[in-house]
Amino acid sequence: VSTIKDAMADVGMETDAKGASLRGPSVFVTPGGTGAIAKVLLNALPFTTITLGIGIFVEPATLHLRANGLVLISEAQAADGSSCVIVGSREGCCSTPLLHIEAAQCTLSNLHIEHAFCVASCRPRELGTNDSELGQFSAIRISGESQALIARCSISCRQGCGIDVGGSARPTIHNCSVEACSDGFILRDSSAATVRQNSVRNCTSSCIKSMNHAEGTVHDNCFENGGHACLLAAGSSSTSFINNKIGDTKGCGIRLCDETTAIVEGNHVNGHHMNGLEAGGSSNAMVKGNTIKGSSGSGMVLHDSSNGVFVNNDISGSVLAGVGIRDRADPIFTGNRVSHGAGSGLVLLDEAKGVIDDNRFFKNTCAGIGIKGNACGLFNKNTVCDNAGYGVWMQDTASGTFQNNLVENNSKAGFAVSHQAAPTLHSNRIIGGQQVGLLIQNQAHGHYEANIISHNKSGNVMLLGSSSGTLLKNLISHSTGGGVIVRGENRSVLSFNTVEGNSRANIAVLDQAKPIFEENLIQNGLGRGLVITGTAAGQYLGNTIRSHALAGVYVGGNAEPHLIRNIVCESGASGIVVEDCAQPHISHNSMCGNASAAVAVQGTAAPVMECNIVLHNGNGGIWLGEKAGGIFTGNRVEESPKGWRIGSHVTARVESPVALGVSLSSFPQYEQELRDRIENAMQYCRPLPRLVNAVFVQNPGVDDKSTIGMVFIKFPSNLLHTCETLSNTSRAANF
Repeated sequence: VSTIKDAMADVGMETDAKGASLRGPSVFVTPGGTGAIAKVLLNALPFTTITLGIGIFVEPATLHLRANGLVLISEAQAADGSSCVIVGSREGCCSTPLLHIEAAQCTLSNLHIEHAFCVASCRPRELGTNDSELGQFSAIRISGESQALIARCSISCRQGCGIDVGGSARPTIHNCSVEACSDGFILRDSSAATVRQNSVRNCTSSCIKSMNHAEGTVHDNCFENGGHACLLAAGSSSTSFINNKIGDTKGCGIRLCDETTAIVEGNHVNGHHMNGLEAGGSSNAMVKGNTIKGSSGSGMVLHDSSNGVFVNNDISGSVLAGVGIRDRADPIFTGNRVSHGAGSGLVLLDEAKGVIDDNRFFKNTCAGIGIKGNACGLFNKNTVCDNAGYGVWMQDTASGTFQNNLVENNSKAGFAVSHQAAPTLHSNRIIGGQQVGLLIQNQAHGHYEANIISHNKSGNVMLLGSSSGTLLKNLISHSTGGGVIVRGENRSVLSFNTVEGNSRANIAVLDQAKPIFEENLIQNGLGRGLVITGTAAGQYLGNTIRSHALAGVYVGGNAEPHLIRNIVCESGASGIVVEDCAQPHISHNSMCGNASAAVAVQGTAAPVMECNIVLHNGNGGIWLGEKAGGIFTGNRVEESPKGWRIGSHVTARVESPVALGVSLSSFPQYEQELRDRIENAMQYCRPLPRLVNAVFVQNPGVDDKSTIGMVFIKFPSNLLHTCETLSNTSRAANF
């Protein structure tokens, strides 16, 4: 400030032409000896203005500002740059301040307090203390119910606190510079200071510390080079920290401890620092709209039993996780952006929980989200995309619910579940990944329902090891690497899913896997529909397998699956192919409209086929290769020259037909079930003739008089119109 008059005006005080206060007496003090200011203050009247001349004032004792309305201000800086400097000197360990403001109204302006220090080796208390008596030196202490105004002061304090606000004080402190202190500001007790537009740097502990039950607002300040933290909220404080800039610091940018309910909003944490923000203890802060960039550790670390709400923060460029949540922390984390980190975007560890809602985790080097230990969170409406690692990675015994999330275009698996993790996934989209969409491995399990898993390059779903997930009502489509791949000793259950449009196989079951596939729609594949090989087994119940470029079902190796009540239709090759040494059990299935044989048994395969229905429209019914084995009983095959084809060295046992004249109603297992299954099968055949005469024979090579005649008429509902047993071939031919 250039003149005394300007300095007085800056703090809202009227002066005469010479700069003297119009409110009360004015005193001008020149440097000389020690304790010059103390002597004036001893007899100062209320509303006295004390102007300090240029030079050095040495004050060995505390300067008590008790008279109400006091103003302490310095003369303007001289042309040669010299100014007023107050130096406090202490002998021995001392916790008394240099200036102690006790007056209800008091103003300090344009002062330079330099090298105020303890000569002895007393040390400030540890960071985060709740103690009201700090036991350390302070340049300025404000106590009681003071509403002091401190403006444009410069403070340098080697071992103590720059400005200490306690009691129920409500001061306003602005445009000050505080450097080289232990703590730049301490806000404690039940104080409620307004701290704005100050610069605080090079503090060995913190630039500003809020503790006990302190309130108030700290906004538009610049904090830099705090030893442990630039900004610290501890105790039960509820201070608001708004729009501050936090630069280089040895520790973290912002630290929240104990039971603080601080509001941390719109701050910028840049420069060199370890963690951008740490929340520990039982803190329950509101952290909103902050920007944290370039942390050498994590952007945010939430630990201990901290809670809090974290909204609309932007965290980028962290060396470790963008956000780490561990111990028993349980935050609400919503609307944040976490990106461009050298680690993962978000990591949950230990017993951590949380509600993770509507965030974006993108372009991180590792996983977008990683969950380990016993962590368990609710993840809703998040976008996890373009990460160089996994989209979501889970391991150990982690769990949690994921719903309505978008996981897209990640370089590794979109969603990977490992070890004994057991999540619940509902209504998510896992799409466009560079590798597998959903990977479940080791002994992982969980529930996966109503998700869209699509266009992942290396396969949409891969179930490995001894995992045993439940997949229900998912859409699994259009992968160049296959739809569902089941390997190892997997025991997963897949029900009511739609698996369609995948290259290679829509479903491949390998190794020793024993899954259950029930009531799935498997269709429009560019390869085979269902492949079962190795020593795989499992149960395949009530699935519809239709419109594949190659075989609808392929069973090879030494596989021994049970295929029951499935519909296999419109395959570009055979409906079911059984080869190698496979021994499947195939019963009560319906095959129709396949381009080649409905069932082709090759090699030394030995299936058990019973009670199946074969509509082949002349393309081939059941064909047994040269060395085929197995048992065939109770199958109904459309009669034609290609109904059965049996090789010369077949060892299969083909059961004898029923006796002539026996009604279909004599076989309860065929009666209504036969009607229903044929009707269901026919609705998948395109085009369906308007009128079809279909003649069935139970098994080949026997008297033609044992036939069953059926008529299908195309109604709007594709209703099966008539099913009748005929007693002789002439009636069948004339029907």
